[in-house]
Amino acid sequence: MKKYSVAVIVVIITIIAVFSLISFGKEKEINFHNIISKVNQERKTILESETINDINQYTYSVTGNKEGFADEEIDTLLQPREVTQSMISREDALEDADYLFRLLKYVYGGYGYYGGDKVFDQAKQKVINSINKKDTLSIIDLKKIFLKHLSFITDGHMKIGRTFVNKKHVLEYYCNQQIEVSSNNQGFYYLVDNERRYIKSINCDNEVEKYLKLSINEDGELVYYIGLLQNDGNAMELLPIEYDLNSQINKDEIKLTKVERKIKQELTAFEEKTIEGIPILTCRKFHDQLEDNTLKYFVESGLKFKNEKVFIIDLRGNTGGSGLWSEFWFENYTGVIPHTGISSFKRFSKLYLYREKRKQNNEIGQFLEKYNMPKLNELVKNYYGSRSKAIGNKAYNTLEFDMARSKWVNNENIIFVLIDKGVASSAEDFVEQLKTLDNVVFVGSNTKGCTDIQDQLRVYLPNSNLSVYFGVGLVMIKQYPHFIDGVGYEPDLWLDNDDILERVIKLINRYDLK
Repeated sequence: MKKYSVAVIVVIITIIAVFSLISFGKEKEINFHNIISKVNQERKTILESETINDINQYTYSVTGNKEGFADEEIDTLLQPREVTQSMISREDALEDADYLFRLLKYVYGGYGYYGGDKVFDQAKQKVINSINKKDTLSIIDLKKIFLKHLSFITDGHMKIGRTFVNKKHVLEYYCNQQIEVSSNNQGFYYLVDNERRYIKSINCDNEVEKYLKLSINEDGELVYYIGLLQNDGNAMELLPIEYDLNSQINKDEIKLTKVERKIKQELTAFEEKTIEGIPILTCRKFHDQLEDNTLKYFVESGLKFKNEKVFIIDLRGNTGGSGLWSEFWFENYTGVIPHTGISSFKRFSKLYLYREKRKQNNEIGQFLEKYNMPKLNELVKNYYGSRSKAIGNKAYNTLEFDMARSKWVNNENIIFVLIDKGVASSAEDFVEQLKTLDNVVFVGSNTKGCTDIQDQLRVYLPNSNLSVYFGVGLVMIKQYPHFIDGVGYEPDLWLDNDDILERVIKLINRYDLK
């Protein structure tokens, strides 16, 4: 056995120690290509799983009277009108309450999902008890009573008057983008005066990664920022943090700022531009009733950019409209229709079917004439044909099911999709469709969460004239938690709205993605 001198052994030990220290403090690089590969695999695994969600457990069939409402009641409920009086009698308020809960029972698609008779009968009794405390009450107070006792509903579409019922379930993104968090073998840290503060807990929670959101800094580098989703009603603006500095535990507070949504409904529905050679498709809404048919150009852009190596779709502030536009775009871009694996049903109540017949008679012809798209005509014809058939057969209180297949679609291009809390309804359907493609990266904050209850209608209570906006369809997405209203879809890279486009462009250039 070869012998070494004490001096040589000391040198070897010193070298090993130095290399160990270097390795121990070495930065962990966040690689964009690794991130997108991981995202692709996670989505593909979910989509290609053989699991079929059982939406039947949320159906509800009304016994007894299948029609629910007489013809004259339907005429009254569907007649648009404004609240003109400030007060209402107890008797009239009680009658409106009865109408409201009958609407929920006979028409609402979420009735079974939110508990059926057991839950809604309890809510109705609480409403009645509140109304009975007064001989007269204001319309505002009546609306508050309805909202209070229906607040268990997470439905992101439902409104009484102009107020959403699910306010306490809505989660907004709060973050700090001044403090960049990095990591090495010792853990996550941030720099103050060039000293590393190693994070030990955030919000008294040792699982600090829950609060570290992968993001993009001003130079286009991937970093972590501190952030969380929370309800405005109990939101924290100062987040407690514990950190290790030179083997001593210290405490600090991190200031959080709410990410505001981008609201640009006054702009054209669709426009395209190029910045630094990168195409940017901006789609602010999926309806354009008051302008030229720019959504037709949006559909065509799917063909135009199908061979573009990288491009950006800016959906921020898109509150939805018709889901047909995104389906047409997807088919133009990929050559196939989207299969997201969702399960859904719609309730064919008499009131809903009568409303659909009136809509077909009064609005659809002008809509189809405006766009003059053969495939659009075919889909709309089939849609209303099924409803006309149901009316002819008096098939009231029946359910129309759609158990969609799921299919992953290969896509060599890289698509960055900008989203925020203003993205809702059919715009979120587009998000779900894009999640079936390779190499799609969502950037921004969580969406609104208006997907669970679809196919909306508006009715008017006969005495107060309060409008009630709600849907007849229930939608169950393939991936857990299956119902996301109030929370919405979360991005892959979390960012404030301020300079999101500039940062994404810098990331594209940094990683030479063009």
